Amino acid sequence: MANLKKADLLRQAHSMVTIPSIVDELNALISNSTSSTDDFAKLISTDPALSLKLLRIVNSSYYQLPHPVDTISRAVTIVGIQSLSNLVMASCLVLSFNQFQNSIVSLNNFWRHSINCGIHARAVANLNHNLNAERFFTAGLVHDIGSLLLYQFAPELSSRLSREPLDDKHSLDQAELELFGFTSAELGADLAATWKLPAFIETTIRFHRNPEVATSHKKETTIIYIANHLANISDMISNRFHQLEPIDPSYWEFIGVSMDQLEMQRVNIKEQLNEMTSILFSGSLAA
Repeated sequence: MANLKKADLLRQAHSMVTIPSIVDELNALISNSTSSTDDFAKLISTDPALSLKLLRIVNSSYYQLPHPVDTISRAVTIVGIQSLSNLVMASCLVLSFNQFQNSIVSLNNFWRHSINCGIHARAVANLNHNLNAERFFTAGLVHDIGSLLLYQFAPELSSRLSREPLDDKHSLDQAELELFGFTSAELGADLAATWKLPAFIETTIRFHRNPEVATSHKKETTIIYIANHLANISDMISNRFHQLEPIDPSYWEFIGVSMDQLEMQRVNIKEQLNEMTSILFSGSLAA
């Protein structure tokens, strides 16, 4: 087992990755019951590049609005404060990690899979009308952020995972425990906690490979589990281990959604993936 410490990796991550202050300011506005839509619009408008990305997303197939939206204030009114805040977080996270480079995984492929997971998670959650679906995109986007830290800061050990295919008796969690002494899911969840991301996101990161052991947010974590598998199935290019694992029917039953319901959205999900990948990558990642 490697002599790695999560605390050391988290310190390295904090030294390289800084979440823009606009995220904290946005969260402060959300926490303030007296905040208005104008307050949100004014804050977001202070960042022209971010504003442009948000407008592109709002006018994309992701929302399928009947009429174009040309101002942030209008976007806040139509899409909603919480939805726009989730998109700000997503955009900032992708941008914050754009300096990471390693020989193990293409950043484009990593983020394409993550975006794909987020879009599938949002689509699945939308089919369960009792859930706030918009937050699932961000949760799906960061579900595997711990792996990216390991690729960056422990590349020699991480490369073994890509060289030695997993078998039916050897799960990814087991392989990571043997190599690192902890899993990438644990590392990602701990990073989310230090960043003070919502507990919902921390939990879905920590248990996205084994949602049945989550003690809270179990339905949400199951959706991220399903979305992760669907992302792998639907896009082999960004499927890191090139494996296709079936989804146990009991998971679908638990969240109250069927695969057949989601299948009707397949074309639209693909369109959203291509558009969101292009928008979130623009100005931050090489093609």
